[in-house]
Amino acid sequence: MRICLWAAALQCLVWGPFIILAPQQSAIAYGYATPPQDLFLWQGMGLIILLYGVGYLVAGTDPLRHWLTVALGLLAKTLGPIGMAWAVLQGQTSSGVLRLIPIHDVIWWLPFALIVLRGIRSVSPAAAAAVPAPSSRSDHAPAGILPAASHEDPGFSSPPATLSPPADTRHHNPS
Repeated sequence: MRICLWAAALQCLVWGPFIILAPQQSAIAYGYATPPQDLFLWQGMGLIILLYGVGYLVAGTDPLRHWLTVALGLLAKTLGPIGMAWAVLQGQTSSGVLRLIPIHDVIWWLPFALIVLRGIRSVSPAAAAAVPAPSSRSDHAPAGILPAASHEDPGFSSPPATLSPPADTRHHNPS
């Protein structure tokens, strides 16, 4: 799952700056018949995409710990296409904008959903009972690429341990 998040990060870290630095060209590449009138809004979308890339990069370091970041990405990658489809149906933009949705959004739905479900299972015993455990898991990453994994879910590091205060080593005499 780390590799998936790093791939999503790479996509956003390339696409976001492209929108910011070349707004007219990126709008045409995205499928707009003509670039939007207010290019600064389109560039703002590029900034958001760039920031998602940073989030996915961080989430890739420990997917279970950062599952909420992935959940926000999943929400954006679900609501974004719905909004674009709505805009096309309303005649606000051309249907050409829908052509990149499969490679920018849909391909991430399943892996992001799996990360979110595993993240929920890792923090909530009640949710863990409601989410079935995967039947089998195989990791094909070369040794040394991924940090040590938990025995329950290979490929993911264990959630941080709860820290307890240090024991009082002073001798206490109540008299």
